[in-house]
Amino acid sequence: MKHDHLWRANPDTAEEMDEIERRRKRAMRTAITLLALAVAVNVAVNEFSCVGPSPSKRDAAPAVQQSAPDDRGGAGQAGADADGEEPALSLDIAPEQAEATRVDQDAVRAALGAYCKEKGIEASRAYVSAVLSFPSSTASSYLEVELLDSEGRTAAKGEGENTFLHLDAPHLWNGIKDPYLYTCVVRLLQDGKPVDEVTTKVGLRSFSVDPKKGFFLNGKPYPLHGVSRHQDRKGLGNAITREMHDEDMALIRELGANTVRLAHYQHDQYFYDLCDQYGMVVWAEISYISEHLPNGRENTISQMKELIHQNYNHPSIVCWGVSNEITISTKDKADMLDNHRVLNELCHKMDPTRLTTLACYAMCGPFNPVAHITDLVSWNLYLGWYVPGLFLNDLWMDFFHLVYPNRPLGFSEYGAEGMPNLHSAHPRRGDHTEEYQAKYHEYMLKCFDRHPWLWATHVWNMFDFAADARDQGGEPGMNHKGLVTFDRKTKKDSFYLYKAWWSEENFVHICSKRFTDRTEKEIEVKVYSNQHTVALYADGKKLAEQTGEHIFKFRVPLHGKVELKAVAGDCIDTASFCNVAEPNPSYKLVKTKSKSANWV
Repeated sequence: MKHDHLWRANPDTAEEMDEIERRRKRAMRTAITLLALAVAVNVAVNEFSCVGPSPSKRDAAPAVQQSAPDDRGGAGQAGADADGEEPALSLDIAPEQAEATRVDQDAVRAALGAYCKEKGIEASRAYVSAVLSFPSSTASSYLEVELLDSEGRTAAKGEGENTFLHLDAPHLWNGIKDPYLYTCVVRLLQDGKPVDEVTTKVGLRSFSVDPKKGFFLNGKPYPLHGVSRHQDRKGLGNAITREMHDEDMALIRELGANTVRLAHYQHDQYFYDLCDQYGMVVWAEISYISEHLPNGRENTISQMKELIHQNYNHPSIVCWGVSNEITISTKDKADMLDNHRVLNELCHKMDPTRLTTLACYAMCGPFNPVAHITDLVSWNLYLGWYVPGLFLNDLWMDFFHLVYPNRPLGFSEYGAEGMPNLHSAHPRRGDHTEEYQAKYHEYMLKCFDRHPWLWATHVWNMFDFAADARDQGGEPGMNHKGLVTFDRKTKKDSFYLYKAWWSEENFVHICSKRFTDRTEKEIEVKVYSNQHTVALYADGKKLAEQTGEHIFKFRVPLHGKVELKAVAGDCIDTASFCNVAEPNPSYKLVKTKSKSANWV
């Protein structure tokens, strides 16, 4: 959802909160009706073997890629800024190239790309053509460009106003598997002596999106699965340390994610550097959220210019996000749509090498024109949490793909509240238990497996975060949809579920180990692992062994206290459960009559 901190300013009163709640309920009823209609349409199509509606003009292209080089040998207008002015330094792709990653640090820009063949990327050669311009240059001053490999050796070098660099066997930036980075050094020399220099990291990679096959990196399928992240900590807000950024990245990497949506604003430059270093594919966006303000257009344009100018170098970034849930409170729809077109064109003018996207609100229907402006689109949907029916997620994806088969679709937000101290043997929507959150995400991961053509999926959220308007889960001022708690100390069961799906690091995890007091004589014990065989031991004796994938369920007799041990390969996890006469009241949420915006 949108950045919940914004609720400090709007709405201000309980009456406004009530009105929002009434509108939400009406919207949810409308959504269910529309989804029912979608089911009927889908059934009719399957029954009569009809072809879906003809794609619109914007659906004509079978795949979305970076802009092709123009007839001057450059990557579109990669060398021009938003106002059409040439930068102090531009390095454009040679005509053979299909993709570019431009360098932009202070007054320095460059474009680097990997050679593309008909069958995809081959790391055989790469070219860089340079057009250098220095406003105060004299006969005795000139610029020198040098590309260094990770060992500090010169990979390519050139100088003068026009230079051409050739890389033999370039090493590609290949996501989390091999995030290889070069260093680009630009020096100002006078009388042959360096007097100043600027350096920046660059990566060579290509990417594209096929609406029927998903995301491609360097010409090969690379399904994007990851998380959204807010950069905040208790008592610090956004002013967090580099050590905290490092901790966040370590947890995201442990999960096995390969993409991060940095929501809903420009993040610390250091974290973009970490994404480059560790191979995270990034969705970067501006804080244009929830409501379009006609007098705020210049601010959105300024934000986008700064986002692109300051982050152009990062090979991790593949798309610029123009807005988030902008239809929630917007009144001037025409002006909002016009501003989105302006932002979309601005992104393509400043950076024709990357794609544009936006995140739509749940009540922004698939036919809303704002969803068809950018190159890509994703939705923030919480079907199965704010409204009943996890199956609605499948219906929604199928319906959109039926109507717009050539429109790349992703899930930019999805999730459920989960409190590590709340538990239930029969979890249900709205109980805020750790068990329901895990149940929700189990369904969603299987749902995404059924829809491999999605261009990207991003869990909301990697970490619990501050949200002043909320009062849920017994802890006011927080959003608890994170897979990890706000202090980064507790990994919820859902964290291990995603690790079972995504990570290659061997592990095994017994679920609900904080749910120790049980009233049943026999309990279900669930185990997550990325190993194919899991054995469960009770009080030292082997109870059962199962072969499967990701999720393993065991029935365990419970008389008094039992000590469990799960074994998967060389991985072990333990837990203990105790039979009690009465339910532990601390496991159940005590509901209040709060008027907070708990649905946001």
